[in-house]
Amino acid sequence: CPFITDKLREMQIEDIQPYEMLSALSESARRLFYDMAGFDYDKFAALFDASPKGNLIIIGTSHQNAASEQQQAAYVERIIQQYGSDYDIFFKPHPADSSSAGYPDRFEGLTLLPGQMPFEIFVWALLDKIDMIGGYPSTTFISVPLDKVGFLFAADADGLVRPLNILFRDAANVEWIQ
Repeated sequence: CPFITDKLREMQIEDIQPYEMLSALSESARRLFYDMAGFDYDKFAALFDASPKGNLIIIGTSHQNAASEQQQAAYVERIIQQYGSDYDIFFKPHPADSSSAGYPDRFEGLTLLPGQMPFEIFVWALLDKIDMIGGYPSTTFISVPLDKVGFLFAADADGLVRPLNILFRDAANVEWIQ
């Protein structure tokens, strides 16, 4: 994103994404990092490699009411209908969301990821195995290549909080779902 790039230059900060730093580590240093973070790389890599289909992750949110829970379920159903024939669908619930616990029974072909896990590390470590990611606006998208983001549950980039609104204002490949 040009805005972020300009700000990094002004701050004299190295412009390198976390997933690039992680992949630059030696295998033993990466394993040590995963252990310190409580992340089981092998378990999730095997899950993503279990099928020849691509891997799609939906990011959920927390809810204040039943209408919000129903809206999330409708979004999940739409994504499964739209992409389920080409992708294995994984749902990452917000840590405070319990409404999605029954999604694997409710939505055939959906795999529920743990709500309480270091999700940014998950994305950085498995980025080469993630074909598409989308869902509710999240800070996770700050460190995901724009070409991996296929959809967002929002009207448009203008409705997102900063810096997401800037990151996605020219993202032609993002489908806006509301």
